[in-house]
Formats: sequence, C-alpha cells, structure tokens
Amino acid sequence: MLRSFAPALALSLVLAAPPLAAQTMEEARAASQAGNNEEAARILNQLAEAGDAQAMVSLGNFYRLGRGVPQDYDRALKLYLAASKAGTAAGDYYAAFIFLNGQGVPTNVEAFNSFIA
Repeated sequence: MLRSFAPALALSLVLAAPPLAAQTMEEARAASQAGNNEEAARILNQLAEAGDAQAMVSLGNFYRLGRGVPQDYDRALKLYLAASKAGTAAGDYYAAFIFLNGQGVPTNVEAFNSFIA
C-alpha cells in the first residue's frame, strides 16, 4: 500500500512547491544598463508573454531601436498595441508614434489621432 502512495506523495510535493522566481523589470533594467541588451530583451520577452504591459512597451522599444534584437517595427507595433489594449498610456503613445512617423507602416494620421484623442 505504501508503494502506491509514494508516487502520489511525490507528485503532490512537486505541485505544492512554490514556482521558480520570475525575472523582474529591475533585472531587465540592470542587464540593459550593464550593456547586456540580449539578456534584457530575453527577460522582457518572458515578462511580456506573461502579460506585463510595462515589459511589452520596453520590449517594443528594443525592437523599434534594434537594441539586443533585430530591428523590427512590425513586432514593436504589435507589442505597443498589446500594451495599449492592456490600458497603458505608454502603449498608446508609442503606437501613435509608429503611425505618425510611418515606421514599418505607412504614415497613418487617422490611426495616430485614435491614440491621442
């Protein structure tokens, strides 16, 4: 009887263990300030995928500027729009910036106005 109980006990201990600590915006900032933009982008990507709107904006800036990742205006815009949808003013600002300046998309004053109105 103890043998059949052992696997269940082991599984319950694994499931009850606290998750590994997620990396933070502070760690991404420290990596970037140390000149390790690739590591900062990796951390920001994890945070953005977990729904962190601030990380979405920061990672969008990395893609817009080609900082630690290949420059990709389309990816930057998608991140800004996701952050905007999450309710961040910074997401609105940078999405508007992309549309106004035509970075990777045709200049679109209507789209720009929709973010600043």
